[in-house]
Amino acid sequence: MAVLESFQYSRNNPENTLVNSLDYAAPSGIVAGDLLVIIAANDYAAAEVAELTTAETGWTRAGGGGNGTSDIHVAAFWKIAEGGEDNITIDSVHTQRHQGWFLRLSGANNSDPIDGMASTSIRTTATYDITGLTTSQNKCLIIGFTAFDADPTSFTWNTVEWTKQADDTNPTTQFAAGFATKEQETAGATGNSNVTAAHAANGSASFQLAIAPG
Repeated sequence: MAVLESFQYSRNNPENTLVNSLDYAAPSGIVAGDLLVIIAANDYAAAEVAELTTAETGWTRAGGGGNGTSDIHVAAFWKIAEGGEDNITIDSVHTQRHQGWFLRLSGANNSDPIDGMASTSIRTTATYDITGLTTSQNKCLIIGFTAFDADPTSFTWNTVEWTKQADDTNPTTQFAAGFATKEQETAGATGNSNVTAAHAANGSASFQLAIAPG
């Protein structure tokens, strides 16, 4: 099973500056063969499915979500490390606020590391589900990522199999994000992940991303 070795949070600075891209700072310890994943969000409020993209060499967009209902867009990007990778730029179609994490994982499948992805874009109460997916192989690591169109200081991952990894701790960004992981021992349905944001009802965009074992 893949192991989350390190991660680094990035956001546009100053927090409320509207920009067309964000440089995601690389986490520590990158070596050749690691799986690098960026989980990105921006605060754009329209139905632009591919709102977040990158022109960086070697990076693949795994997928994304978001629309005018959620008022938030999310996406995931991946690359097998060559060693020595530095900051990576994620672009947006529209000018907005950005934030997210750059992850480093060991033990992933180096030829086909993504076993599936499912996204959820909704106008919601403070407690909501991130739609699950179905893995095709045993021992996948599942990454759950959520972004919420308000500025709670934390998320609670209510489904017991999930381990919270980090929250956005900068409430002045006017939108919040967080992620968690789950170890999926056997192939099959991951199930929905239930999350509570520390805020009143608003929009959210989220996904589950399955990392295949090496």
